[in-house]
Amino acid sequence: MPAARDSSAPLPIEVSLARIISQGLIPATAAPDVVQAVSRQLAIQGQQVSAVPHALLVRAPQATPADVEAAFARGDLVRSWPMRGTVHITTAADHHWLRAALMHRTDAWVRRSEADYGVDAALCERAAEVALGLIDDQGPLTRSVLLAAWQEAGLMEAFRGEDVSSYRRRHLLVRLQREGILVQGPRAGNEHLIMDARPLPDADSGPAGAGVAHGGAGHRAACAHIAYRYAAGHGPVSAEDLARWTTLPKTQAARALEDAVELGEEQAPAAAEGAGEPAGSRVPLVRAVAEGGSRGGLRVLGPGESAPKAGLLYMRADLPDLLSAHRGAAQATHFLGSFDELHVGYKDRSCLTDDDGERLICPASNGMFRPILVDRGRLVAVRPVGEGLLWKGGAAPSARVVLLGGPEPVAAQALVRWDQVGFARRDLLERADLHLPPAWRVARLDGPVRAVESLLAQAEADGFEVLGPVAPPPVHGQVLPGAARALVRAPLSRGKALATMLGVRLRDRSAHREEPVRVELDPTRLW
Repeated sequence: MPAARDSSAPLPIEVSLARIISQGLIPATAAPDVVQAVSRQLAIQGQQVSAVPHALLVRAPQATPADVEAAFARGDLVRSWPMRGTVHITTAADHHWLRAALMHRTDAWVRRSEADYGVDAALCERAAEVALGLIDDQGPLTRSVLLAAWQEAGLMEAFRGEDVSSYRRRHLLVRLQREGILVQGPRAGNEHLIMDARPLPDADSGPAGAGVAHGGAGHRAACAHIAYRYAAGHGPVSAEDLARWTTLPKTQAARALEDAVELGEEQAPAAAEGAGEPAGSRVPLVRAVAEGGSRGGLRVLGPGESAPKAGLLYMRADLPDLLSAHRGAAQATHFLGSFDELHVGYKDRSCLTDDDGERLICPASNGMFRPILVDRGRLVAVRPVGEGLLWKGGAAPSARVVLLGGPEPVAAQALVRWDQVGFARRDLLERADLHLPPAWRVARLDGPVRAVESLLAQAEADGFEVLGPVAPPPVHGQVLPGAARALVRAPLSRGKALATMLGVRLRDRSAHREEPVRVELDPTRLW
């Protein structure tokens, strides 16, 4: 039996290079279009709307931002909460069966929502009627229009004598998407419009067939398909990685991966084509172990070779050959957006970075991840919002610069022409696309959780863009308990309206002696 890898030892950089290849971040494994890019991953985290196009385009480099918009507009891609209580992008074909197979993992959250905020089945039914009726009349809705309709319908009344409207709005939105009634589709500005999810391919049309919900006859098969797609699109992965990605218990995740190995030896039926698995031969999965620490490598287990009790990895069988043939492309520099799957798609990220790197990516440990720069399979820098690159280890690497290649790289061309003004103009246009200052007005809110959420609810109702709330950055190594931070964004044309709304709300809070919230407009540091 191979020796089990010490859990404290980092995974080899070889694993990081292999994951780059599996995820389609090199030309040889890139997807032909953005729909296939999502399908090959099964699900791509979509928490930050502005980061989604980048996540798709680096995996489908022949596509354009217009192709991303068109895929959502056609309904080929959707945004929702299919798993893990986190927003993800899936294909329309994969949405319902994946959601149904993993929905039971959020049952505890549903019970808490009912107990704390009164979001029970009856309230959800009333909210669904209002939403679907409005969608029938108007088509896909903005968040603010839907929330206003729920308010008008009397769904935000006090619960046990307490105003819970800010919580209830969020919980209803998530609950109705969790249960397959609503989903987010076409993008308008920096928001995905809410639409009827029921016309999407139903849960029985997925690769596992009928009964994929927990306790159903097809649930184990559905988990096997999830494990296969995850290992093929993210591998090398462990049972711990799959458990974190799906929230399945580790023992169930391990069984699903073993089932996935057997699944990879079968032919994909024609019926599975619409669910992102083309008919014909599947790429088999193999078991492997990591050896030799950070500078070690991967070793595929031979037929009949016993597996270690811990540290077992699963990946597509052709990955070692792909790594041998395309190592240079995998080692190239990759700029990836916030919440990219190469980082957030795993529990064990030690092949990509160490603890210092993790703190650089997420300095406040609040689940808000910065864009990352990866070189030779390792994290080398991050890009905080509104700032330049922040290099791991401090100072930027210093070396003689030699520019090679064609005229495409914008920064290189600006350097050659000494065109600072033109480069700044293009940067401003990019900032406008990403809804960042100075193209947009931004307000940063700090204060008690409920007070911040109350202001966010008003901002959402008024049609402003909201990010958060999250825990604030630590002060002297300590995070203030019960505190929250959030951002509210608006285009310049609505900047005055944003400032006015916040001023009025803050005066109201002061007059009623409510908990204070600190508001800073256009701060130099967003987080």
